Amino acid sequence: MSEELKNRTKKFALDVTPLCAGFPQVLETRHAFGQIIRSSSSAAANYRSACCGKSKADFISKLSAGSAHLIILSNARIPFQNSFDASIA
Repeated sequence: MSEELKNRTKKFALDVTPLCAGFPQVLETRHAFGQIIRSSSSAAANYRSACCGKSKADFISKLSAGSAHLIILSNARIPFQNSFDASIA
């Protein structure tokens, strides 16, 4: 499949860890940051796994199974948004 997307998902996974490390590590956010880091690397791994699918149907199936990690990432800021606001103020 797309080498560009493989590279982008890998870069995204590698960029997330230092990004999360830059925020205050308080009790309320520690678990969420761990989940964000795990989800970002899982998204990259799942895309690579999907690229190894033996058919188009296999590719779609593997990619669908990994899409939950991207959904988690897109909603991840919600539980600890108030902690960020408080630490910035």
